[in-house]
Amino acid sequence: MLAAVILVVYVTLIADPITYSASSRSDSSIGTTNVVAPTSTAITSSPKDLNATQQVLSQITQFLNDLQNRNLSGLQNYYTNESVLTMTGCTNGLGGKYTGLSDIRSLYAKYENGIASFSINSSGLALRVIDSSTINATYGLSITAGAFFGTADATVAVQQLWILSNGTQHTTSSGWAVEKDDWNFLSLTVHSSLIQVPACKS
Repeated sequence: MLAAVILVVYVTLIADPITYSASSRSDSSIGTTNVVAPTSTAITSSPKDLNATQQVLSQITQFLNDLQNRNLSGLQNYYTNESVLTMTGCTNGLGGKYTGLSDIRSLYAKYENGIASFSINSSGLALRVIDSSTINATYGLSITAGAFFGTADATVAVQQLWILSNGTQHTTSSGWAVEKDDWNFLSLTVHSSLIQVPACKS
């Protein structure tokens, strides 16, 4: 179950600086729908790149909604077989590299069980245009996840490289996909009377 709590930290929400919370879904519901657009976003680009940055902002918003609603089939649409997801820092044994759509899909699926609730504060969402088909996104996250044994708090620094993809596995309407997804867990603290997990700060 602890693994599931840490994985929900990976499956986080992106915006600035809004708080999100969700409860575990029942068999008959996929949870509450929260449509949220990132605000106060820093964009480093020229006017000719505005269309690309707006498309990526739209993708991040939809990605956020899919995460909030635990739409696992929707989440895989942001990746291709060339995508690489890397988790470093205070991951409680879950660190490593997940390569390709199959590995990433399996990682997302694990967070479905064992989580009673979670809440997320995010900040500092910034986009940097590298070229017309490549955009870098960075943001920070503060997360609390609850399970039967207690709660876990984590802070994460995220960096994503979004590319304009023609891959057949990618089905989102704009064609943007996450090629590199780097999650650095800066801290992790578990609060529980049932288990003891040393606090971590990287």
